[in-house]
Amino acid sequence: MMAFRRMALAVQTALTKSVVLQKLELKLIRDCQTEANSVFIVGAPRTGTTILYQVLLNDYHFAYLTNIASLFVRSPVTITRITEAFRKRTLMRFTSEYGYVKGFFSPSEAGATMRCWFDSECNHVAATISALSVTMQGPFLCKNLYNSQRILKIREKLSKAIFLWVIRDPLYTAQSIILARRKLYGNEEESWFSVRPKNFEQIKVLTEYEQAVYQIKNIDDSIAEEIALSGLNEKVLRVDYDEFCDNHRKVLGKIEAFLGKNGCSIVRKPDAPESAPEISLSRKRILGDEEWKKLRATVKSIYT
Repeated sequence: MMAFRRMALAVQTALTKSVVLQKLELKLIRDCQTEANSVFIVGAPRTGTTILYQVLLNDYHFAYLTNIASLFVRSPVTITRITEAFRKRTLMRFTSEYGYVKGFFSPSEAGATMRCWFDSECNHVAATISALSVTMQGPFLCKNLYNSQRILKIREKLSKAIFLWVIRDPLYTAQSIILARRKLYGNEEESWFSVRPKNFEQIKVLTEYEQAVYQIKNIDDSIAEEIALSGLNEKVLRVDYDEFCDNHRKVLGKIEAFLGKNGCSIVRKPDAPESAPEISLSRKRILGDEEWKKLRATVKSIYT
């Protein structure tokens, strides 16, 4: 997977420089000046954000960035227009590997696009999202965990942005982060998995257990802080991972009602399944007795 991502990034860098595609893009977004609704899934790593993203896209009509469109950072609308007919015939995958879903037309985290949109002076984000919404016939949906620390930036450019904040038991989330780090990087002390919280420099010297737990807590604290600063309480819905796994249809109903209340109506696909057997609650202890004991003690000390 890592080799594929490196190759994709190299291709992305080359494609981003295409002047022809950029000119086509500007023509397509020129008439889209009315801001469309946009929904951003945020939360700490390993909290179930990807499966929520997949289920929402499977069950409802949303616009989103596909893997292939995300390669073209400065021309996603052009590529979406070209590939839309193929995307519609592609079934949603319910598998993923640390946020990455295989397939040209699978939903992308679109890291480079998010950086271009919100960490730079890009001035046509709203128009691009509106054009994507028109093309794919639904409000825009995005899941990128780095956006958990961009809420203020997002709202500066998108006045209609709404957020779904996924939360999960920190004990099992921390275990999942630790296992992911070890799988990807072995036991390298300098390794880090996914989003670095704002106080990364302070926590990187701590134990592996403390790093994982503080990563979760500090990202959630950052989300809460940015929500408070921007006065967005009515624009944010907390989605509990355990509840979602127990009864995803009930949670989807809550999300649908919440979005509707905020002026973002979503349409359920007529062929959407009533059940999703691929969703299962992960509350399994995998670490050994001694490690589990240390992790539980760490969670207790940090959260109390």
